[in-house]
Amino acid sequence: MPDHRVLRFEFSAALIHAVTAFVGTHRYDDRKTYKEAWTAWLLTEDTAALLDAEHARLNNLGYTGDVADKLFKSARYYFRGKLQQQSQPTRRRRRQKYVAVNRTLLDAMDEHIERGLTTPALGFADFCTAHAEDAVLQTEVASLFARYNNAIKDSITSDTQIMQEVLHKLKKTYKNRCFMQTHKRTRARVPFQNNNATK
Repeated sequence: MPDHRVLRFEFSAALIHAVTAFVGTHRYDDRKTYKEAWTAWLLTEDTAALLDAEHARLNNLGYTGDVADKLFKSARYYFRGKLQQQSQPTRRRRRQKYVAVNRTLLDAMDEHIERGLTTPALGFADFCTAHAEDAVLQTEVASLFARYNNAIKDSITSDTQIMQEVLHKLKKTYKNRCFMQTHKRTRARVPFQNNNATK
């Protein structure tokens, strides 16, 4: 028995290589065909020698379970799934172009936030209600609507969906401004402490 306790028993690199080759050949087989191929593969001379060596190595480390069963489950469920994930190409999403908000609207949001609010969500609802007739908000909504309509007309078809994107952008901007304001206030209250200063 080793001096330290092993909690995760991993297979040797040679056995993993052999199992990966087997799984690559039989990954699309149904359950019955896969089991038959597995049994035949275990009986081959090379695999039997690898399995005996692995059994001795794992027993030496303190493993008490069935090595063949552990190997089967790893091959069937882990390595097979890993190969299928690697074979599927990852499709990168095209990054959406950033849509900026007008500075006058940002200033109006900052002014509203400085007056005090309970939560950013309630503050945004209050901001929209208070500035519903304001030309700054109406102009920015129309501007964002036009920019979103031009930028993402392929993925969003209806005006209602575009308006939801505009509302989401304004809400996100408002919440970000709230975070920046509260973070600025928090930083102003906590002075910088230099831990390296001599006492």
